Order: sequence, then C-alpha cells, then structure tokens
Amino acid sequence: MRVAAADLGATSGRVVLADWADGTPVLTEVTRFRHAPVEDAAGWRWNIDALRHGVVDGVTQAAAQGALSVGIDAWGVDYGVWRDGDWVGPVRCYRDPRNLDGMAIVESRMLWTQLYALTGIQRL
Repeated sequence: MRVAAADLGATSGRVVLADWADGTPVLTEVTRFRHAPVEDAAGWRWNIDALRHGVVDGVTQAAAQGALSVGIDAWGVDYGVWRDGDWVGPVRCYRDPRNLDGMAIVESRMLWTQLYALTGIQRL
C-alpha cells in the first residue's frame, strides 16, 4: 500500500510518498514548497491559499504515483475556524501575540504544572 503525507512546517511544506519494505516505511519526497506567515494589523496569520495550493499540488502528484490515501500534519497551536464551507477570519499563526495573551490568562487562573497534569500537552 502506498500513501501520501503532507507535512506543514513553520517555513515550508512537503508531500512525501510512503511505501513499506519489510515492515519499515520508506519515504520519498514528492514536492517541497516554501511559505511564511504574514503579519497584518490584526496579528500573524497563514496564507492559507498558498498552503492549500502547495498541498493540493503535492497530493495530486502523489496520487499520480499511486498514493491511496493522504494524511496531513500541521502545527500544534495554530487555528482557523471553518463554517459552512468557508473560513471565518484568517487562520492564525503560532506567532500571533494573542496566543501569548491567551496563555497569560490561563496561567493567571491555574498553575502550568496543574494544566499539564490534566491535559498532558506541553506549553505551546
């Protein structure tokens, strides 16, 4: 079975094919594309259209090479709201100052060690 994986990092994305040889995955890069967060008056956001184009292009190439399914890995603290088939505002980047402001509010109400004990999620 051949599958494709899209990996979105902070400054680049890539799509790889995964094949198995003796139970071990063998990865072959299909495409890599550069991207960067955009700063505007509202804070830091991702150029979601450029990211979508890079992923769709890579997945299309992977499908042409026999990929049967696709998985996408992205960041842990970035977020966007999708409603009724469209984005509600920009997709926020982890560098957006509101993330730090939000963490300050959480940490004013609960010790970080307590939050980690409850969620198991690192401080991002």
